[in-house]
Amino acid sequence: MAEPVYQGGGGAVVIGLHEMERLRKRFADLAHAMGDTTALADAIGDQQEQSARRRIRETKRAPNGKRWKAWSRSYAKTRGPQHSLLVGEGDLADSITHTVVSPLEVQVGSNLAYAGVHLFGSKKMPQRAFLDTEPGFADQSDRRELREVIRDFWEQELGR
Repeated sequence: MAEPVYQGGGGAVVIGLHEMERLRKRFADLAHAMGDTTALADAIGDQQEQSARRRIRETKRAPNGKRWKAWSRSYAKTRGPQHSLLVGEGDLADSITHTVVSPLEVQVGSNLAYAGVHLFGSKKMPQRAFLDTEPGFADQSDRRELREVIRDFWEQELGR
């Protein structure tokens, strides 16, 4: 264990040679784990899938927390009590998947033709973003969940 040293209100840690060997092993484990982060990319993709489904089925909010614009009055009249924004039969939420492109990249989305119209909006349809489409767009909950996924990955890889 490193010995703490306090001098004039500051602090330092004395690391003996036995500690240096332990740290060297940790850094070697970290470098090995960073050699293949496919499992991390997959875990992040899974988290983003779940987050998108939660937005569609429950929160009805964009990743930045902004509430989606309601249906027009005329369109709302065509919907039944089992319908809600972006949920008719549940096809959109069910279609959200992810693909690990490389150890450093994951794609999350839907193959449904109308998904992009909802995600980005159009002249006739307001945007109802269900995926993080911009850097820094994720809400606090998503950022917290992503930190947990990354922390869990490193803890597992480093054998803590």
